[in-house]
Amino acid sequence: MSTHLVQVVQSMYAAFGRGDVPALLAPLRADVDWHVNVDPKAPGASAVPLFRPRHGPAEVGQFFADLAANLEFHSFQPQSFLSGEREVAVRVLMEATVKSTGRRAQFESIHHFTFDEKGRVARFVDFLDTLADADSWNVVQAKR
Repeated sequence: MSTHLVQVVQSMYAAFGRGDVPALLAPLRADVDWHVNVDPKAPGASAVPLFRPRHGPAEVGQFFADLAANLEFHSFQPQSFLSGEREVAVRVLMEATVKSTGRRAQFESIHHFTFDEKGRVARFVDFLDTLADADSWNVVQAKR
């Protein structure tokens, strides 16, 4: 099943590249848990709309609407795919500009997909440097 799951994730990335959100949402379970691995109390976390957890395809669709409204991607490059029985992890290199600040940032991220027994995405977690990401939104202030 793991080869098939890698193909599902690759098709989701291809849909993202085309801007085809319905195709990207198609493999999701109705109760999918979609979130960035961030402490909501971390500096600036509450001010970054992409850090809000999402549940269900409609909220994940809103995540991608927020992504398009707030970021201009210059590159999005999946580098490697690791898979287990019901998991796929992807190392991704990204470069984007936050539209509200004009700050351009490069990120290396691990995307972790967990699948149910029917091969549907049950959970997605994005592991990235959330402090650097929040800083590119200009929402991190040093404590004095």
